[in-house]
Amino acid sequence: MASDGEQVMTRCLAWGTAGLLTLWIVVSLPRPVFAGGGWVVYWDGSYHGQVLDAETKAPLEGVVVVAVYHESCYRFIQTNSKEIGVQEVLTDATGKFRIPAFWTISTPDCWYEDTDFHVFKPRYAPFPPGVDGPGIPTYAPSNPKLDVYQEIFRAGVVLELPPLKTREEMEKAYPSGPSVSNRLEKKLKNYYRLENELRILLGHEPYKGGPRAWRGAGQ
Repeated sequence: MASDGEQVMTRCLAWGTAGLLTLWIVVSLPRPVFAGGGWVVYWDGSYHGQVLDAETKAPLEGVVVVAVYHESCYRFIQTNSKEIGVQEVLTDATGKFRIPAFWTISTPDCWYEDTDFHVFKPRYAPFPPGVDGPGIPTYAPSNPKLDVYQEIFRAGVVLELPPLKTREEMEKAYPSGPSVSNRLEKKLKNYYRLENELRILLGHEPYKGGPRAWRGAGQ
């Protein structure tokens, strides 16, 4: 018969093994990170929609649509927000696009914050509109009552971009562009290619050597 000490030791080993097994299962589960979450896998999307000319209602091909994903993380004194990923796609001949679901590995002290969108094509007002730019009708035909951009893009957004017909209009509505790190900017080749097309159209020198963060200079 086992002594009292041996029985206590056996129980401790059993509890320790069960605790480690539980921890391993929790950490291994591929659960998404939502607001108020805090799991090790960040997941968001997918998003889709269509881009139209605001005047003719014709579909616009070759429009770049960018999604920038953010998370917040606990720090010693305050929470810290940062970009965790970015994706860009181009609209097809029917003006339609689909941004696939995005996922990446995060940490248990971080949680999903929000997703920003940027839509741009030279000679058209960009989304989101600048302070001096024209308004852009943005809605989900399947649910017109939605008023949060993420929900609208997830449900299937329709964006109507107003055409810009003069140099003054294009200068005034010059896109601010996604605000991301150097590492993520390298994934926005179509966005910066189109921005260079706009700069040439306006008579400016095109950017050379890559996106703005590589150059260390703005517009």
